[in-house]
Amino acid sequence: MAEPLINISSGKTDTVTFGNGCFWCTEAIFQQVDGVLKVESGYSGGHVVNPTYKEVCT
Repeated sequence: MAEPLINISSGKTDTVTFGNGCFWCTEAIFQQVDGVLKVESGYSGGHVVNPTYKEVCT
């Protein structure tokens, strides 16, 4: 296994939230951005815990 390029154990990180259309497409783009450590897609603003695509599509 390769060694990590950076050591983040003592570094400061931030969380950023974006609103997008098709999040599978934008997730792939954000994974390629330098400095991004984790990309996670999901739904926000609803009232259903762990909604399915069918429950949120319009």
